[in-house]
Amino acid sequence: MNYLFGGYPSVPTTGIVAAGLDHGRFSKPQPLIKADYTTYFDSYNHVLATIQKTAGKGGIGLYDHNGKLIQEIQESEKPACYLCFSHDGRHLVTTNYHEGTAHIYAYDGQLTLVKRLVFGDGAKMHCAWFDKTDQRLILSALGLDQLIVLDQELNELKRIDFPKGSGVRHLVSDAQDHYLYAVSELSNEIFVINLSDLSIVQQLSMLMDETQSSAGAAIRLSKDGRHLYASTRGQDLIVHFHVMKNGQLELNEIYHCNHQTPRDFLLSEDEKYMLIAYQDSDCIDSVALNADMALRETVDTLKLPKIVCIKAFPQ
Repeated sequence: MNYLFGGYPSVPTTGIVAAGLDHGRFSKPQPLIKADYTTYFDSYNHVLATIQKTAGKGGIGLYDHNGKLIQEIQESEKPACYLCFSHDGRHLVTTNYHEGTAHIYAYDGQLTLVKRLVFGDGAKMHCAWFDKTDQRLILSALGLDQLIVLDQELNELKRIDFPKGSGVRHLVSDAQDHYLYAVSELSNEIFVINLSDLSIVQQLSMLMDETQSSAGAAIRLSKDGRHLYASTRGQDLIVHFHVMKNGQLELNEIYHCNHQTPRDFLLSEDEKYMLIAYQDSDCIDSVALNADMALRETVDTLKLPKIVCIKAFPQ
C-alpha cells in the first residue's frame, strides 16, 4: 500500500507524491503526478481523480495508477475544494467553496458533466458524501450552516440546519450508515446525525480552551467504527472519541500535535499508526497508536511542504 500526499503549489514538490510505510517509517517519497493545486483527490479501481489547475483555472485531472494522464477537465474559474467518487464508481462530485457550486459527473472511464448545482458564493460548499447505496448525496454548505440532502436524481430532499456560525465542513459515516458525523470549521464541534430521520442527536466541543481561536478540519472513523478522530487548526489538536453502541460519542483523549496546522490525517491500513499532515510546518508525522487506538509516540517525520490531503492508494 502506498500513501499519497498532495497540497498547495510549492517548490520542488508541486503535485502528488507517493511513499510507503513500514512499521511506521516512511519510504523515500516518489513523485506520482506533476500538476498544480492538487489539494484534494480520490480514487476508484486504480484511477485517481484530483483537483488541479488546468490552463490557470479550476479543473480535474484523471490519472492511472502510474500517474499517466487519462483526462483533463476545465471546470471553473477557481479550483474546487473537495471531490469524491460514488461507491459504485459511476459518478464523481466536486464542491467549490469559492463559487458555491457542486458539479456531478458520470464516470465510465471518462468524466461527463451531468449537472451543475448553484447555491451561491455565500454557501461556501465544502464536502460531498454518498450513502453506501448511492441513493442519497449530502453536501455541506459551510457558509449556510446546513447539510443539503439530495436523492438519486439530484432533487433536494431536505436541509439539515446547524447552529448559526457552526460552519459544517467534513463528513464521515459508520459502515451501516446509521449515523453521520460532521466536523464544524468555525465552532470546532462534532455533530452526530441520525441518518434514518436526519436529526442531530449529539453536539460536542473539540476544544480545551474556548477562548483561543481554532478551525476544525478533518474527521476519520476507524474500520470497526469504534473510534472517531477529528483535527482542529490553531490549537493544533487531534481529538479522539469512543463511539458508543448508540452511535453517540464519548471523549477519550485530546492529543497535542507536534507541529502547526493539522489539516488532514489518516489511519494507516493496519490502523497501528496515524499519519498527520501539517500544512504550515511542511511535514507529515507517523504517530504510533496503542491498543486502545490512542495516539502515542512519533515514529517518523516526512518533510513535504504544504500537504493538505492524504489518501491510501494500492500499488
